[in-house]
Amino acid sequence: MSLARLLDHGVVPDLVAGRCELELRDYTAEIVSGGFPGLRGGSDRAVRAALDGYLQRIVEVDLPEAGTALRRPETLRRWFRAYAAATSTTASYEAIRDGCDRRRRRQAGQDDDQPVP
Repeated sequence: MSLARLLDHGVVPDLVAGRCELELRDYTAEIVSGGFPGLRGGSDRAVRAALDGYLQRIVEVDLPEAGTALRRPETLRRWFRAYAAATSTTASYEAIRDGCDRRRRRQAGQDDDQPVP
């Protein structure tokens, strides 16, 4: 069964049939754990550590190997955190950007009212 055929004709019962034992909680667990099959069944702590490691590898290994030089890798990490915090919201690009800026200020020990160098 091709995706094009499903989109053109809808699901045709005599061509597509089956059952699934998964429930809503199973789909939800997959979504919040990143959907990586290797993370299934891991504890919340193990899944978080694996996902953190995945993002760290992107920043420290994958991007440089692809020829992308990062002067300040922490900036990209802040962007990942702000973007993740905005997931499933209607946050604008500006709100995400401002979230990165606020995090940088806190890490630098600055108040939100002080100018950013």
